[in-house]
Amino acid sequence: MLRNRIYAVAAAALVPGILMLVGNELWVRQERVAEVQSQTLRQARLVSIEFDRILDGLNNVLLVVSASRASEVTSIQDCNTSFAEIVSRVPAIDVLAEFNAAGTAVCASNPEAVGLSIADKSYFKEAVSTGKLSVGVFDKNRSTGRNVLPVAISIDEKEGMPRRILAASLQLDWIGERIRERGLLQGGAVTVADRDGVIIVREPFAERFVGTRIPDPFLGLVTASGPGTQNVLSQDGTQRIIGYYPVSEFTKGLYVSVGTSTLEAFARVNRQFLFATLSIVIGAALSLGWARYVGRVFLQRPVRRLVETVEAWRAGDITKRTGVSRTAGELGLIAAALDDMMHDFERHRIDQEIAGRELVHRVKNTLAIIQAMTRQTFYGPEHRAAKAVFSKRIDALAGTYDALFAQNWTGADFQKTIEQTLAPHDDGCSRFRMQGPPIELPAPAVMALSMIIHELATNAVKYGAIKTSTGTVDIAWRWSDSNRQRVCFSWLEAGGPEVVKPTKTGFGSKLISIALGPDFSPSTMIDYLPGGLSYRLEFTIVRAASA
Repeated sequence: MLRNRIYAVAAAALVPGILMLVGNELWVRQERVAEVQSQTLRQARLVSIEFDRILDGLNNVLLVVSASRASEVTSIQDCNTSFAEIVSRVPAIDVLAEFNAAGTAVCASNPEAVGLSIADKSYFKEAVSTGKLSVGVFDKNRSTGRNVLPVAISIDEKEGMPRRILAASLQLDWIGERIRERGLLQGGAVTVADRDGVIIVREPFAERFVGTRIPDPFLGLVTASGPGTQNVLSQDGTQRIIGYYPVSEFTKGLYVSVGTSTLEAFARVNRQFLFATLSIVIGAALSLGWARYVGRVFLQRPVRRLVETVEAWRAGDITKRTGVSRTAGELGLIAAALDDMMHDFERHRIDQEIAGRELVHRVKNTLAIIQAMTRQTFYGPEHRAAKAVFSKRIDALAGTYDALFAQNWTGADFQKTIEQTLAPHDDGCSRFRMQGPPIELPAPAVMALSMIIHELATNAVKYGAIKTSTGTVDIAWRWSDSNRQRVCFSWLEAGGPEVVKPTKTGFGSKLISIALGPDFSPSTMIDYLPGGLSYRLEFTIVRAASA
């Protein structure tokens, strides 16, 4: 339908906008992914630098303690008191202790730690062997029960002094607090793990994850050869883009990752996409609504008026007009042209009808003159019968003109032609019985068939079935082929006097045989049956009408 084509055009107009929206969305998302990856990697680097700074600061504290010879106090009580004072000034330290070469605490800020052994700890062994600051792995302080990250440093041996190890426990809760103070993006996360993949700092949800091991699918990031980014589903169920620095990037042996929630990272992009999508949807709705209005007002309505008008013309109502204004676009011009054409046609038809009536009037006047001439020519009793026959033929011809004029000289209905011709011979007793389908005859066939039926009726009245009071005539017609081009007409009399075949051929017999010209390809058959005359006529009307 035309309306559907308008909708298709309106929809097609939206395609470039939709393609631009999709293309822009893909480009913006790619740009945003790259931006978030760079941002998370940079933040992970900052966290690792912050950890380096804290550990370097702790190393300096231990070096200062070593240089101040605070541990050389001869009294263990004085040593404990000195270490406790240092811890009170450095809140990042949980416990500060001095160990002998066997790994046993000989002095500590927390007296309960004196006597504890760390000889089995890897960081103690590393400090003894390297003499440098050694960072351990996640642990719980045996004396305080807090989560800590232990570090140790070897104190150079002095004359007369045994080898000593200074160790401190870094409070992980304190580090987590520092990270929280720096602030996290909504949906963001920071994870710091030791070389074994055990989480030592986690924000948020520290209480859930600190002390737990990083899941196996992500352990590869801890031991990766270099920093990178990845899209992961975090343990807390949040989809994040993370930037990470593996253990290999730090001499302290720590893993750091910073993640940003994809939902938060793409919130602005999603809002823009939603806004753009809603704009497209609203625009599509407005476009289709406008297309529907334009189609109904400027297309459907004029087209419907055109169709209704044409259907009315086909039904015979040529007074019908479209009524569409010329200003209604191209269809308005077409409708106005059709209205003007039909107006001219109706005026021409009226002129033709007037001329036709005038022609019929003149033909009838001519026939009347012929009738008068007949009466003068066939004057006298001896010519009375001939005069009557000729006059009836003239009357039949005049009746045929009336039938043709009723159809504007284009033709006439088969049955109406028969009824018109038989009207002078019908006594109202239904002695002429007719049966057949509606068939439109061309004008030449109407004239010829009228004359044939008139001759048959005249013969039936004078010699055949209509001469008696009980006689009947069965008149039938039908299509004789499947293409409805050829007609079969039959005339069968019954109930009249016994039929006697004439010895000579009169004018009437010749007329019913040759009335239809060769254009109709006629074939006739006359049988003088004992019960009544039988006449059969077949002729073609389509080819003849075209000719």
